Amino acid sequence: MKRSCALWQAARVLPISFAPCARALGALALALALLPAFAKDQDRAREAVRRGEAVPLAQVTAHALRTFGGRVIEVDIDGERRRIEYELELLLDDGRVIELKYEGRTGHLIEIKGQRLETLFTRERR
Repeated sequence: MKRSCALWQAARVLPISFAPCARALGALALALALLPAFAKDQDRAREAVRRGEAVPLAQVTAHALRTFGGRVIEVDIDGERRRIEYELELLLDDGRVIELKYEGRTGHLIEIKGQRLETLFTRERR
């Protein structure tokens, strides 16, 4: 017990602001609150793939990387009723971030968002 009290005393005199820690804990709490919703969409997508009603996420990711290059930095699976959508964020080689939305049933690209999109289609494809 003495040791923990000594640590507490040492921590009290350190010039550390705990505001960043509080913000990080708040963000963590929000992420944990949203986790069941993401898991539900993920389960719905997995079940749709199993039934043959949606393409696997790996297929969509492969298309995105083959078409645009870069690397995947975020994936989101949205499911409304019986519709599945995959949303990917790619970090391109030139530092830009683009957002791609794919229709889950067919795997077709349905939306692209980002800066200077016209330059994506003027360069040679890989």
